[in-house]
Amino acid sequence: DKMLDVWDKDKSVIGQPVRKILPELEDQPFFDIVEEVYETGETYVGTEEKAILLVDGEPQTFFFNYHFKALRDKDGEIYGIHHMAIDVTELVLARKKAEESEYLYRKLIEESPVATSIYFGSEIVLQYANDKMLDYWDKDRSVFGQPLRKILPELEGQPFFGYLDKVYKTGETYTGNEEKAQLKVGGELKTFFFDFTFKALRDIDGKIYGILNVSIDVTEQVLAKRELEENQELLSQLLNSMPQKIAHTDKKGNLVFFNQQWMKETGLSLEELQHNGWINTLHPDDFQTLKREWVQAVRNASVFEVEARIYHKDFGYRWNLNRALPIKNEEGDILMWIGSNTDIHEQKKQKEKLEKAVRERTKELKKANEELILQNQKKEKQRIELETANKELESFAYISSHDLQEPLRKIQIFIGRITDKELLDERGEYYFERIRDAADRMRILIEDLLYFSRVNNTEKVFETVDLNDVIEEIKQDFKEEIKEKNAIIDVGEICEVNVILFQFRQLMKNLMSNALKFTKEGVPPLITINSVIKKGSELYVENLDPEKEYCHIFFKDNGIGFEGEYNDRIFEVFQRLHNKEVFSGTGIGLAIVKKIVDNHNGIITATGIPNEGAQFDIYLPVKHEFVD
Repeated sequence: DKMLDVWDKDKSVIGQPVRKILPELEDQPFFDIVEEVYETGETYVGTEEKAILLVDGEPQTFFFNYHFKALRDKDGEIYGIHHMAIDVTELVLARKKAEESEYLYRKLIEESPVATSIYFGSEIVLQYANDKMLDYWDKDRSVFGQPLRKILPELEGQPFFGYLDKVYKTGETYTGNEEKAQLKVGGELKTFFFDFTFKALRDIDGKIYGILNVSIDVTEQVLAKRELEENQELLSQLLNSMPQKIAHTDKKGNLVFFNQQWMKETGLSLEELQHNGWINTLHPDDFQTLKREWVQAVRNASVFEVEARIYHKDFGYRWNLNRALPIKNEEGDILMWIGSNTDIHEQKKQKEKLEKAVRERTKELKKANEELILQNQKKEKQRIELETANKELESFAYISSHDLQEPLRKIQIFIGRITDKELLDERGEYYFERIRDAADRMRILIEDLLYFSRVNNTEKVFETVDLNDVIEEIKQDFKEEIKEKNAIIDVGEICEVNVILFQFRQLMKNLMSNALKFTKEGVPPLITINSVIKKGSELYVENLDPEKEYCHIFFKDNGIGFEGEYNDRIFEVFQRLHNKEVFSGTGIGLAIVKKIVDNHNGIITATGIPNEGAQFDIYLPVKHEFVD
């Protein structure tokens, strides 16, 4: 009957195959076990094995201790199986529930965000501790089951074992706040601070069997608080030693500290200054302004700064510069305000005097500035008039020179015809030869004037050329003169130059012409040309940009030279240093050279020594990005 009750069947099933009686066992291991016992004869014993049976048509889970044992006849042949089963479902479920409860309890302790441990018995034996607690102790789980006194011998002489003993005996919970504990970490004794609780654990009968320990490491907070207290004490000492009136507030802006200077100057005690008593030291006319600015600064967490008068017990009201700065933590929250009050009474008075002097001086400067503007307007008018006159002069020089060429050509033609076809005496031929020379000089002068007037009116197209090429061209132009005078052209180190080519060729031509013209009697001309690229700072020449690179060209001869007083005047138009009967020329050649160098934003200098020669130094920018 007991087995039939378990199966939820009656005796009508006797004589039927078990597979038919209990079809729900098909997917469970029991039929396979029965077949194996029937074939092998070996008894099978099951302990707390799970079986799912239909009860009232619904599957239910059971647990059994059972056996399947072979039945044999007198010949030893197996003819059946004896099945005995004991229902242990309630026992198994109760144990599983207990195990699950124990697992959840341990899991709860293990995953607790705070360090937790459990001690059993009066010997305070460690039953369990989570990883956080083991980390504090610098231990691992191998210490489970050992007395705490053995695990942490360094606690001897510290109060914790006493606390634990008292809790175990009385059952009264002990709570520690920021208590100091010295623990060995890495073999070295270190100091910690903990918030912790020792709580008695009781069984179902209320008897104490253990202690629960929950701890939080607050070492950093304690040290930070102590450091803050030390800093506050140091701050108070520092503020009291300052000659200014210093105060500080809480984070809401309420004044809580005044240094000794406040009391010294106002004659009030600390108690009198606190709780807004300091307001009585302000001049009544300045209070509203200071209050408005202070409220605005606190609201915006911005710097407070305002001038106001504060009462001094010896001198009455004196002007002070009142400043306050918000002191913030790393998160940007205001911790306090530090305020200073600096006596600026004398500076204020001096400033008023200075402002008055500045106003008077400003009037004078304004008047002087107006006069300067008038003078500048006059100078600008004169500059415009001068530019207009120069343009008209250049135009006149160009037109005049151009128009003079036609009658000059006719003069030269008629002179040629007369000297070729007319019979002239010796005196007549002399006069006509003088007229021819004058006409030639006139032609050269007109050509030089035309070139001089055109230098500024031509398009400035710069190109990089090899100075050697230009020198070779000029040598070809003066081939006959060089040969005739046995001149030596010594060309040394030469660089490339960035120039307006046709103008630069004219520059070199004029210098070569002068060097071949102004020579000493019986001395072959020696003309030396060199160049080098250097920064303006290395050339030591006035008005050169020290950061720019320049091509420095030396042009030197061994001719007749000139006096040093003409070093600058030599470049003026029509400036002649020698008799035209001895050395022909128009006096415009070097003026053209100067104008060409100016067109290149360069500088030219001349140095002469009588009977030794002349040297021309030309400095041209390597680049012309900003040439107009």
